[in-house]
Amino acid sequence: MNDQLARKLATGIVVLCAVAALSACNEDDKRFTASIAAAQLSASDGRITITGKPGAAVVQNTQYDFQPQADSIRNVPLRFSVTGKPTWATFERHTGRLSGMPSEGDVGQSDTVQIAVSDGSSTVALPAFEVVVVAYGESRVTLGWQPPTSNEDGTPLTDLAGHRIYWGTIKGEYPNSIEIDNPGVATYVVDNLVPNTYYFVTTAFSSRGMESGHSNVARATVN
Repeated sequence: MNDQLARKLATGIVVLCAVAALSACNEDDKRFTASIAAAQLSASDGRITITGKPGAAVVQNTQYDFQPQADSIRNVPLRFSVTGKPTWATFERHTGRLSGMPSEGDVGQSDTVQIAVSDGSSTVALPAFEVVVVAYGESRVTLGWQPPTSNEDGTPLTDLAGHRIYWGTIKGEYPNSIEIDNPGVATYVVDNLVPNTYYFVTTAFSSRGMESGHSNVARATVN
């Protein structure tokens, strides 16, 4: 990965997600009380295509619901399968729908889920995604993102070393930060937050020490 790609890496990484104590907001000030959409995921082998935006987090005692879209050029019935299904969720093999309502006992549970679809002769799977259960009424924010797998020019990304999260109470000013030195980590909980509105951004850094620019801004209100 050259220096230019490193500087621009964030544009391909993250749709940053937030779940706060009672609600979380995106930049359009839309309120969420259950699941928060992650990045758009897709996969295709030229015969089957599967896409979707799975929720990265779900608040206890609220409904989680994700159903990918799939098409086959053979125009035959499709069958779905799943690995890493959360214990609190159910899965429909005819539609690929993953849904359920986690309870208080599921708080803190994080599952790596992968949904695949088959037309009988070919199978294609979405990239794996994380689903974390967070508590309602706690002063913390859960962030989720999709780690990058390729450089801006489409070549494989081989030297991703981790991510950094920055946050503060004024958009554009981020005095607080945490470094995650595991490139496979896709969620992080920022806790011990006093009631306020917080703004979060993330960056990626390579094994050579190059850091990308900031991602999009996520906003969360802690009550």
